[in-house]
Amino acid sequence: MRYARRSGIPVVATYHTHFPSYAKYYKIKALETFSWNYLKNLYNDCDRVYVPSEPIRKELRAHGFGTTEFLPHGVDTGMFNPVYRSDEWRKLHGCEGKTVLLFAGRLVWEKDLRTLAEAYRIIMARRNDAVFVLAGDGPVREELAALMPRAVFLGQLGGTALAAAYASSDLFVFPSTTETFGNVTLEAMASGIPPVCAREGGAYGFVKSGATGLLAEPRDGADLASKIAYMIDRPEERRKMGQAALSFASEQSWERIFDRLFAGYVDLASGGRSRRRKAA
Repeated sequence: MRYARRSGIPVVATYHTHFPSYAKYYKIKALETFSWNYLKNLYNDCDRVYVPSEPIRKELRAHGFGTTEFLPHGVDTGMFNPVYRSDEWRKLHGCEGKTVLLFAGRLVWEKDLRTLAEAYRIIMARRNDAVFVLAGDGPVREELAALMPRAVFLGQLGGTALAAAYASSDLFVFPSTTETFGNVTLEAMASGIPPVCAREGGAYGFVKSGATGLLAEPRDGADLASKIAYMIDRPEERRKMGQAALSFASEQSWERIFDRLFAGYVDLASGGRSRRRKAA
């Protein structure tokens, strides 16, 4: 950034990782305050900061970030697609005749996995027509497996194996409140399965509750379980939400996103920087 400033070159950044939310999650107030102050100074020295979700952009603006612009992520709809749904996959993992509840992501506590484990405890104590499946790996896998003993842990997946896990499931469950966007939620939607996500964080910005999925109260295992049970008991409504989720995701191609990004680059290179500085 110092080089760019000395050379008169515009600086563009993308806000990918919400570091202050990690500090908040672990209740380290000093680190949270430091993170906000450091990042605000860093990003306010940029000419444009692309933020992938409106709720996160709103939070940044409230903390004094002045150069933000909304630019969502896209999804590879060729890779994440309902065509990968497989009865063989469901049979292999003991999911026949059950509603498959999928989580995908790194297995770390800051993904609000204790909330997921609490929802699992409530659901599995009341019914035997559902199975939790987790795609991903991480340092808390063993501890989480002890909290979710009847869940299926697939480990780290990629390519068509991950595509099959998405498309062969029935509901995507993602309680994380620390995402700037949540690519996995959009991948699930592109695979034709509706999500149940937290009403906080990145996914909150593009999941329309009651239309393309449901939103649960953040860090509330009981409410997450209630939303999951609602979807399990209403397969036709779940199917309609899955179709609506698929329709939304099909419009979020990376080509369209990058067209907007490149247009922003052209604008800055052709004088948008000076116009923004004057406006500020």
